[in-house]
Amino acid sequence: MWDLSNERALALASGILKDIPPASELWIMPHVRADGDAIGSCLGLKRILTKAGYHARLFLDEEVKESYRLLPQWTEAELWPEEPEKEADLLAECKAVGALFVLDCHEASRLGRREKCFEALTRRFIIDHHLFDTLPAEQEWIEAGRSSTSEMIVLLAAALSQLLKKDLFDLDMATSLALGLYTDTGGLRYSNTGVDSYLCMAALRQIGVKIAPLAEALFASRPLSELRAKGLAFSRACWEKDGRLAWVFFNREDMLSCGASDEDLAGICSDLREVRGTDLALFIRLTEEQGQEVLRINLRSSEAFDCSSLARKWGGGGHMRASGASQPLLGRSPEEQLEKILAEARQALSR
Repeated sequence: MWDLSNERALALASGILKDIPPASELWIMPHVRADGDAIGSCLGLKRILTKAGYHARLFLDEEVKESYRLLPQWTEAELWPEEPEKEADLLAECKAVGALFVLDCHEASRLGRREKCFEALTRRFIIDHHLFDTLPAEQEWIEAGRSSTSEMIVLLAAALSQLLKKDLFDLDMATSLALGLYTDTGGLRYSNTGVDSYLCMAALRQIGVKIAPLAEALFASRPLSELRAKGLAFSRACWEKDGRLAWVFFNREDMLSCGASDEDLAGICSDLREVRGTDLALFIRLTEEQGQEVLRINLRSSEAFDCSSLARKWGGGGHMRASGASQPLLGRSPEEQLEKILAEARQALSR
């Protein structure tokens, strides 16, 4: 096995074993609209905690996306109920839960319907690699320089294995973590890919993970609706600021015209950013969140611009090169709110 020792992972692992009695029930939650890293890291952690002697449950706000259903464990994820009575039952169960693990985000507001659970459980372990504004607490491992939360879970698994003197790695867990790591590094090619990213992937590969099926599912197997959505997006995309700013807007009719789902739209913003000379790309669409009309914004940027600063201004967050946010209409028309967003993006690029 490769050397995966890490001081912060070891400190967190020590805290988990010290603070949580064996056989305790533990809950795991990623952010809403969970991507490959969120799903992979949560499924990997669920298996790790189970093998460490705990009873772990994973709760999502929505169904696992089709492209992640090649993971052996994906059916183990539970949907947080929409019915008030069932939600009340789960919140009552919170009292007996040993701890809550929040992965790939560190803010309760990004948990959607599960936010009440975050508030109810005071013993929380947060593991995230997104940018943050305040210093992490003792039970938080937030490290923005990491490629992915899945990479951090690999290091945590190595630390727990060391402390328990027991190998917690297995092929199912390793496959989930490899998918998460591969997703957030764009196949180990993004600038966030560090030395530990390669070491962790090498360790997972040594366990038996096959990369080709992951690459096929993530990057080389697409529904026709996704290609139609991308064709529509590029046919109307606009470039400004000498080509540095790219943007495109979809309304509900656009979604219906190409039969696209949210999953089909995931790569549009990245494709816009990859056009030579583009420093900031915005994909903006009209949708509904918690009964309110909003413009959902995906941001991607080059090394020349930190798109997370814009996302935070709009109440969102993420990475320096990939972020997201939502802007409620607040009585404006979609076109008025769109122009406000674009004006702020233009101003940020000018600075």
